[in-house]
Amino acid sequence: MHIETRVCFDEGFFRDWVTLSRSIYASSTHLQESLSDFSLLLEHPGDFPDQSWEAISVYDDQRILARALLTINKRRPELGKVGFIECVEDKLAFAQLWDALESRARLLGLTELKGPINF
Repeated sequence: MHIETRVCFDEGFFRDWVTLSRSIYASSTHLQESLSDFSLLLEHPGDFPDQSWEAISVYDDQRILARALLTINKRRPELGKVGFIECVEDKLAFAQLWDALESRARLLGLTELKGPINF
């Protein structure tokens, strides 16, 4: 498994994130995530001038296993909000995701994490 942290988002990233949701909730009729949902949120930072995002993803050799979005509000730089957190049924993948979130939060100087928070 490997961890990927991104602050720039491209079509491959969006495809991975949507693919994860679709694989987890394949039998659900309520899944509404699409590539455009994520791109509208993350590709237009001017819509949220006080926030920045870091996406953390866990991959095996074949596919994405877990994801989370760390949101930092410039008005409360000590607080990180964790959202869009999802994982396949794999305890090790989730542990690696959470370890990466905590490590990234410490590196950014965050002293609190709250979540799950989605828009």
